[in-house]
Amino acid sequence: MSGSPGKKVFQRSFHDHIIRDDMDCFFVEQYIELNPIMWELDADNPNARKMPIETFKKTLQEEHRLYGFVLER
Repeated sequence: MSGSPGKKVFQRSFHDHIIRDDMDCFFVEQYIELNPIMWELDADNPNARKMPIETFKKTLQEEHRLYGFVLER
């Protein structure tokens, strides 16, 4: 890439995935939508909030207006 000579431009452990059907697409969309929200609970986040799963589901609905999302595949 121009502007970053000699620097790596791809992150480590990158995993690409071919979307093969509507269900697969749904899970990719869900991942993209939930990823920033999940950071609030991530162990690597120094400010992570710890909460029971039912509280988390309620937070998704009330704070983020996310309804009908599947949390496990």
